[in-house]
Amino acid sequence: MDKKEHERRRLEGQMDSMRRWLTTMPLSAGGHHNNLHYIQDFALLLAHADCTPNSRILELGCGSGWTTEWLARLGFKVTALDINADMLELGRERMAACKRAFPETPMAAEFVTGDAEALDFEDESFDAVCCVNSLHHIPDIPKALAEINRVLKKGGRFLFFEPGEGHAEAEVSKREMEEHGVTEKDIIIDELAGWGRQAGFVQFALVPSLDPNTSISLDRWHHLASAGWRLPLELWRWRKALVHRVVHHPCGYLLKGGGTAQGRIIAGEIVSFDVPESVPHREMLKLKATVRNSGDAPWMSWATFLAGDPLNQGEGGYVNLGIKLMRPDGTCEDPDMSRGKLLQDVMPGETAEITCLAKAPATPGDYGLKVDLVQEGVAWFEDMGSTPLHRTLTVTPDEPTSLPDTRIPDTLQAILKVDKIEQGNDGTASLAVSVTNDGNTLWLSEPKDEPGLPSHGRGFVRLGVQVLTSQNEMVNRDYVHVDLPHELAPSDTVTLTFAIDTAGLPDAAGCLKLDMVNEQIAWFEDRGSMPLILPLPLT
Repeated sequence: MDKKEHERRRLEGQMDSMRRWLTTMPLSAGGHHNNLHYIQDFALLLAHADCTPNSRILELGCGSGWTTEWLARLGFKVTALDINADMLELGRERMAACKRAFPETPMAAEFVTGDAEALDFEDESFDAVCCVNSLHHIPDIPKALAEINRVLKKGGRFLFFEPGEGHAEAEVSKREMEEHGVTEKDIIIDELAGWGRQAGFVQFALVPSLDPNTSISLDRWHHLASAGWRLPLELWRWRKALVHRVVHHPCGYLLKGGGTAQGRIIAGEIVSFDVPESVPHREMLKLKATVRNSGDAPWMSWATFLAGDPLNQGEGGYVNLGIKLMRPDGTCEDPDMSRGKLLQDVMPGETAEITCLAKAPATPGDYGLKVDLVQEGVAWFEDMGSTPLHRTLTVTPDEPTSLPDTRIPDTLQAILKVDKIEQGNDGTASLAVSVTNDGNTLWLSEPKDEPGLPSHGRGFVRLGVQVLTSQNEMVNRDYVHVDLPHELAPSDTVTLTFAIDTAGLPDAAGCLKLDMVNEQIAWFEDRGSMPLILPLPLT
């Protein structure tokens, strides 16, 4: 008997108490902790389904139908599929009981026996597909994903939450495989993303969440809410819990290209693009493009995204101009050569100009540029049906005529030296630190205001002070930041003066690490520069 046949007969011989639990979960007394996760993950998935009531949803591996019931009660038209006929019968009983309890609530759900690897539905017949704790039972997941992509409408999403790493080795999983002969797999997020790409999906997105039992005190909340752009210590403490949740209980979706929710089409045209035919290697280029919104959905700009006004586009991201560097054979050398931001939202039919910076390759030769628009976090416009623009670029061995700066840096090196430390009577210490630009890149002291160029913090340089234990373990990555008073050219030196609240340092503090940071790009230490370590107490 193969594993699929075992799945078909899984309920045979099961005691009545198990059947009763299956028809009441997750609103049942048993399995309280798991039930909280089910409820939380259902809400997270539905928030990212990008569907409206009356949308057609296919649920794979529906089991006894708790998700089917909830989706139907929320107004969706649900087709619930499972390979096990006994499970489907439980689902029908559950839906019948729900309709008797709520006779005034319209509910549309049908239960169908079927195999996720060979779906008996027409192409593009569902607005969304979901799989709740069932994908790990499917023997050939890549084959199932190809079928899911086929039956999804353009712009539709496949939503999932599953057990992750370590599931197959858990004792309960081993017992299920031994006693019932069923498939139990780990769902590894990188593997699932790769299979999704092979099946034709254009985006893999995770919807992370902390354990439902995670909490934060009011004092810590106020500290977190007032921290601004600095990352408070509380978030570092949550990181471990968040990573564990994503790795061991992944929740997310795969997006099919070609459209957006509610029938709206994201599409665009590159009307013009100015680029020289040849440039010196490592030359800084300022590129301009004119683009037109040829779809029927508005494009959200970066500024609108920051302001929190997403134009009712649901979870979809803001739109940028993107430039890919291509090799002569058509393969991609650099998928993120440059990005250019919209200055404002662009309505259907409107045009806009976008300016962006790029750095010519270090190796001379012939290259291609693929110019496209991208809805960040969703898909490139090419993957949604638009046509990118192609241009050629010859890179010569001549020396560059412009100096690279920290918006697109080359070499980031700094020499740090403490000139003076003075202890105050109020628990503070005043420091004077000389900083020398020892690389070949101009350090910017603040965001540029030139239209279309990177802003909102990215690309400028500060001195950062981190707090470490005496064993060099991180305590606070962003204890103090000190702005540069002006731009700093290679070989130039500036003296920065600032104060440290030594009395307010955490008890675990053993030393301070001083390093330069190219904001939203890299700490200089990560690029090979040597930070400065100051043991505590400061003397």
